[in-house]
Amino acid sequence: IIQVANIVGRDLKRSEEAMPLKIEGMGMAVSLLKSVGLEIEEKVFEDLKARDEELAAEIKSLMFVFADLVNLHAREVQQILREVDSQQLAIALKGVASELKEFILGNMSSRAAMIVLDELEALGPIGPDQVKQSQDEIIAIVLRLAEDGKVNPDLEHDVSVRDPQKLEAQRVEPVSFQS
Repeated sequence: IIQVANIVGRDLKRSEEAMPLKIEGMGMAVSLLKSVGLEIEEKVFEDLKARDEELAAEIKSLMFVFADLVNLHAREVQQILREVDSQQLAIALKGVASELKEFILGNMSSRAAMIVLDELEALGPIGPDQVKQSQDEIIAIVLRLAEDGKVNPDLEHDVSVRDPQKLEAQRVEPVSFQS
């Protein structure tokens, strides 16, 4: 575990020295941590946080991004959406892939989805910073619910994801909406 933390830290420091590679270094660290298993991931983060709290926080923030919502179980998405304001959701959905938008809206009542679509239409141009802020606020809700044990944003460590029959049994067919 210490070796993994040292390698991740060393590779990230090298990537900071060569500015164009910084993002790739972070991407590599995130990919590596997502592949090691939850127990090792937690230990690596604990060790990395002791060495460089800012770096650990930055990597942790990249472990789950807004587009990852599509990988959650339908019930978890519904739980998250109960805590999200429709205006905030409309802003966060601005410019996202249609599959993600349909998946999220398909996990809402038709009335609530129509309200979000109406707000999305009425928004007009929105800056990318405002979209990112809304998405980050929703991610913060996901992470808070994960800490409370109500959602599992770490589906790569969820055994049911590897079992297509269990996954299909939990899946809710998304409703198609025109945007």
